[in-house]
Amino acid sequence: MADALKTLTEASPASLLLLAGLAFLALGILGGYAGKFQLSPGPRWAAAALGAAFMAGGFWMLQPAELKIVFARVDIPGGVYDGPCPVDVELNGVVNVKGSGKVVYRFLMSDNQRGRDQVAAVDAGNPGVFRDIWTVKRAQTPGWAELNFSAPYEDNSPHSEPVFVTCAPAPTRAAASGPPAPSAPALDASASASRSVTVSATDAPAPPAPGALIVADLSSGVAGRWIEANPRNAASPLRLAVVQNGPQIIALGQSFALRDGVAQVSVDQPCAAQFQRPGAHYENGKAGVATISLRRQGPVLIYTIETQWDSACDGHAQGREAISYELRRDDGP
Repeated sequence: MADALKTLTEASPASLLLLAGLAFLALGILGGYAGKFQLSPGPRWAAAALGAAFMAGGFWMLQPAELKIVFARVDIPGGVYDGPCPVDVELNGVVNVKGSGKVVYRFLMSDNQRGRDQVAAVDAGNPGVFRDIWTVKRAQTPGWAELNFSAPYEDNSPHSEPVFVTCAPAPTRAAASGPPAPSAPALDASASASRSVTVSATDAPAPPAPGALIVADLSSGVAGRWIEANPRNAASPLRLAVVQNGPQIIALGQSFALRDGVAQVSVDQPCAAQFQRPGAHYENGKAGVATISLRRQGPVLIYTIETQWDSACDGHAQGREAISYELRRDDGP
């Protein structure tokens, strides 16, 4: 008897409903118990109906909760790569869900590459963490990645924060016009034709107020390697290689215009066809313009990426987005 009571007290609500339903259903069908009592037709119908309701409730509670994607994002550890291509860029995806079940996902990248379809089991207490490698073969300035789900239903995460990958070596100045310009140094000694780079642009500080950090000393002494002063990812801080020939400043494979102490360049912000919004205008796939600027504040180099979205693209609404970094000289090997 004690074991039976213990089993009942430890049973789940669904199990208790099923047991009660069986008991009432049996009472309604048999009409009594071992000849000790007999129910009239009215109570028998009521007991049978109550038993059926209890059993239906128990079976309903045993059904798994419907799987729903609540939140998904892609992080690209790292942010800037200057060097030869192809280069392997690490992609980290996270998804939070309600319910439990399996998702079918793949990564989509700004150069129209698509990762392979993969299946992962997830539940509300076990967020999915996905990883893949994006082999970048041509410049992405800027580039991005996102998660695409085909099950339990079609859905996409927002774009990752922008990543800048330059696949061409920095130009050098002709010797006839003076001493040769310093070549852009490699980011580290392990650079090769295909390598991993990690860059992070999450939780970035707000951009500087207009004009607040403009100091007219950028016209000299900016060449060399720079590294994130307070890295968000200590294991892989953002790095930037800069080449300078007097007023000419070259970084990210782009030639920056120098004016009032600020080096600046603007590049088109593309939007792949699958992320374009119905009714919005995209001229040659362009959704806006990304402006990259370099400003000096004493020994610190302020590196800012500001994107003006003229047309909505996936998770980006029309308007301005900006992210800034503080860089110091990289004195490492």
